[in-house]
Amino acid sequence: MSTCNGTAALMAVDPSPGTGYWEAIGAGTFSNISMFNSNVSGLANGPNTLRWHQSYAGCSDYDDVVVTNNEVFVNAGLDQDLCSDNTTLIGNNPGTGTGFWTRTGGSGTVSLPSFYNSTATGLSKGVNIFTWTITEGSCSNSDEVIINNNEITDVNAGVDRSICGTTAALAALAPHTGETGVWSVAGGTATFTNSLLYNSDVNGLVQGDNRLVWTLSNGICSAPDTVVITNLSPTVALVSPDVEICSSVYTLVGNLPGAGETGLWTKEFGATATIVDATSNITTAFNIGAGSNTFRWTISNSVCSTYSDIVIDNNTISTDAGLDASLCSDTAVLSADNPAPGTGIWSIVNSAGTPGFDNFSIYNTVVRNLASGSNIFKWTATKGGCSAWDVVTISNDVPTPPDAGADQIVCDGT
Repeated sequence: MSTCNGTAALMAVDPSPGTGYWEAIGAGTFSNISMFNSNVSGLANGPNTLRWHQSYAGCSDYDDVVVTNNEVFVNAGLDQDLCSDNTTLIGNNPGTGTGFWTRTGGSGTVSLPSFYNSTATGLSKGVNIFTWTITEGSCSNSDEVIINNNEITDVNAGVDRSICGTTAALAALAPHTGETGVWSVAGGTATFTNSLLYNSDVNGLVQGDNRLVWTLSNGICSAPDTVVITNLSPTVALVSPDVEICSSVYTLVGNLPGAGETGLWTKEFGATATIVDATSNITTAFNIGAGSNTFRWTISNSVCSTYSDIVIDNNTISTDAGLDASLCSDTAVLSADNPAPGTGIWSIVNSAGTPGFDNFSIYNTVVRNLASGSNIFKWTATKGGCSAWDVVTISNDVPTPPDAGADQIVCDGT
């Protein structure tokens, strides 16, 4: 007899009223060694001799049966975890038999179904099952292999774009459940607010192309995609530091524009001023008004611009020492401008005497001991690093005290 699976149902003659038992001359395991119709398993490939011993009334005998095991050995190969929608199947060589692949789960196409090492393409994501069947003679056997396609197919770092700055908000496709993502820099420079966040902000982008890579991973497979953020900003505009001046004229200094760029000075805040050449990075501004004045240097290309401001505080001041006066006294109250919040000081320019100020730092101080005639005083005011002065003339017109001479006694009337 023959079998295709290494097992057989034996069919010896019932020994009753005697007894019997089976013996394997080689391989074989009996389900019940004393049963004439026992099942046998574990048969080796090819002929297997099984002996049936029978006894009755002190006599015994045996007979052999040969069971030929034509079981076909089949192996579809090890299960595979892939990061692709195609693979090479690795079944065993059918030798003198024939083999055939069939898909029994998922999707995919076997290019050469009768080849044990055929390729399979078009695998769906997840589980795909293929069965390898070998037939030899009247026997066949099958084994299946599970192909897990873990490929990540929908990674998307977002749309390439151009900006006019160093900062952008990224817009990659968010990871699916079971996936994680991370940003990296492939070209240019960038700093991510959170490199694990699909819509992270990024800053520090240099001029030109910045290539940023969004990579998804599911623990087995990973897939990258690149977005290009082009920073079209022109040369960064620079100006000299803010300054305080004591004049209405100042030289504006900005950096040179790059190739294909232009520069322009504008007045952004303060009283009207005149810029000699607004397109030159170094130029003169005049008629700068008193107080705070903001000038802006802007560098532009055909798309973007940058600017920088300089604040010029014109602290130029004027002062008035008061009106000239003629008095009939050697004391006067001066009346210069109040310099607050600045300071002021009186000094003597010219006097025949030695006048004295009650407080030389008070704009309306009293001056005493004025000499007869003209007394010239100077009032100097200082504020915000700037100063101005003016003079006032105080004339003491008190006449010389009259003196008719000493009294005389005369005898002749003359």
